[in-house]
This record gives sequence, C-alpha cells and structure tokens, in this order.
Amino acid sequence: MSESIRITTLDGTFSAYVARPSVQPAPVIVVLHEVFGVNSDMRATCHELADRGYIAVCPDLFWRQEPGLDLSHWTDAEWKKGLALYNAYNLDTGVSDIADTISAARNFDGASGKVGVMGWPIIPDPRKTISRRRPPSPSR
Repeated sequence: MSESIRITTLDGTFSAYVARPSVQPAPVIVVLHEVFGVNSDMRATCHELADRGYIAVCPDLFWRQEPGLDLSHWTDAEWKKGLALYNAYNLDTGVSDIADTISAARNFDGASGKVGVMGWPIIPDPRKTISRRRPPSPSR
C-alpha cells in the first residue's frame, strides 16, 4: 500500500511518498532522494523496503524550490535541472525538513517508533549532519 502524505514544518507543509508493509507495527526508514526528486526510482525503493517489512517514506526535499519534482536520469536536460536544484539547495532547511520527517514518522499509524535514515548524496552523511544540526527528540 502506498500514499502521499503531508509533513508539517515551521515554514509550511510538503509532500512525502509512503509505502507500507503488509505486517505492522513496523520500523520506518526515511529515504532521502537523489537530485531527481521523488521519482519512479525512489518510489520503487520505498516499495522494496515495504516488501522487506519497513514503512518507507521519501520526503520531497526540493519542495521550497520545485514542489513535486520527478525527473529521470535519462536526459542531459534533467541532469542539469537536478544538479542546479542541488547546487541551490539550502542544507540547513533541508536538514530541518528531514528532522521533521523523522518526528512525523515516529507517529505514523502502524509505526513501531524506530526510525532510520538512508539516502543518496543530497545530504552528506545524513546521520552525522542531522544529529549535529538538530537536537535529538525527547523520545530517544
């Protein structure tokens, strides 16, 4: 089962793609997308994780620049567009969006409360970057 949800931040709301396993409760994995946005590859990754027993959520990290970005990696134009968005990406607000996604994920219906993060190089070493820029939530 999959759906699009909204994540609330101090600055507004953004969409996130969620794929759920058939058995719950389940841990959540936040899937950080590449420069191509929440595209078919990211949605397929979420489904693969759901098939392995995880709730997978892929937040739209480019929502401030171009909400709903869904590029492929097959053309030079889409590579250039994705790289331009990446180069203009604000790491601090992006990390805040990821932290808000993690907070929301802890409370998803069917979530066990455990949340992990995996991703591609849009955020350098997400685990260290997020923990250094945002204090841990009280539930940890």
